[in-house]
Amino acid sequence: MNFVDDYNKMIIQEIDRLKTQNFIFPTHEEYRLKIFNDAQKRVSSAQEMQEKAKNNFETISQDASKSAEDKTYAEETFNSATENLSDAQGNLSTAQQNLDLVRQGNISSSLQNDYEDYLINLYFNIKAKTIPPVKRTVHKCTSFVVPPQYQEAVATIETAISNGEDLFPRLSRQIFKADFKDMMMFDFGITHLHLGMTPDQNHAGLVQGGSDVLYAMFTPTDAYLIKIGPHGLWNDRQLLIDIDNSFPNALDPYKTFGRPEPEYSDDDRLMLKKENINTSFMVNNKHIMPPGMGMNAAGTSMQATMQLCFMRKNVQRLQNFVKLYETPLKEKYQFSNIDFQLNCISPQGAIGYDCKNNIQFTYDYQTDEICFLKKEDDNHYTLLDLQI
Repeated sequence: MNFVDDYNKMIIQEIDRLKTQNFIFPTHEEYRLKIFNDAQKRVSSAQEMQEKAKNNFETISQDASKSAEDKTYAEETFNSATENLSDAQGNLSTAQQNLDLVRQGNISSSLQNDYEDYLINLYFNIKAKTIPPVKRTVHKCTSFVVPPQYQEAVATIETAISNGEDLFPRLSRQIFKADFKDMMMFDFGITHLHLGMTPDQNHAGLVQGGSDVLYAMFTPTDAYLIKIGPHGLWNDRQLLIDIDNSFPNALDPYKTFGRPEPEYSDDDRLMLKKENINTSFMVNNKHIMPPGMGMNAAGTSMQATMQLCFMRKNVQRLQNFVKLYETPLKEKYQFSNIDFQLNCISPQGAIGYDCKNNIQFTYDYQTDEICFLKKEDDNHYTLLDLQI
């Protein structure tokens, strides 16, 4: 049994379903082309770094006023830059070979597995950009103002939040692009909601957009309505300042000690975010980490990556738990070659089935209890009495 593989297959099936609902995932060739283009950029950057290190080394080597330590350091820097360039060129060569193989249709199992793992990461990336439909308490910043033309929309949104209704129809049009990097969500943990009251004819499942949007931050229990403003405030730290001014404890979970060094400007942070580099920053007198948890090196949500790792760890733990019952199942009920497959997993629990022996298990996450059932026919199951 391999529950992690089973879980991955379930996610791939879910991705196939999402594709029928207008979600766009990169093709295998597009994925390999992205890797190739990124590798080209890294080679160019490594060449520049090596050239600078080389010039610096040559200058210092010929300068009699420089110490032996300075010359040694310059030489080591040049050697390191040369090694980095060699590694980057090797990665580019591998990326080119893999791209060629995919274009030729000569896809090995390792290439396919790597591509599917990328898709699974993108699936969790989509999940990180959506708002789970649970009941939340609505809070409004003291600076929050609703223009008359948006009174109905905001009232509708408030009711939906309080009732735990799905806000998906009001999300960004980019939500359908699995690889879209929502830097405001990933960095600030802030999303924007569209204020239309009629369906968008060009984007099925979404409401009509407009020039203004509602900026808001969501936690599992609360929703902070910050501002109604124009599109494009994706890097505006003032949104977090407004939250902190109105709700001084709201950003406490993201506080850290000291001050960022160096303290980057918003423009500098935007440049770094485009390179998938996370930085801490100041909000009023608070030094905080990105409330959205930041981005990973691939430019997808760090929160999504952590959630995927958490789920796979739980699935592996579940498999280990089920394996504890193999010996009792064999000894007490004479089952052989037990091989459960994971069929369903949710926040509530999991279900698995062994087709050869017609055994089903159900697991409850809340109680951490598992039970095994023997299928007698389509309508009858016998509870198996097992202890470990």
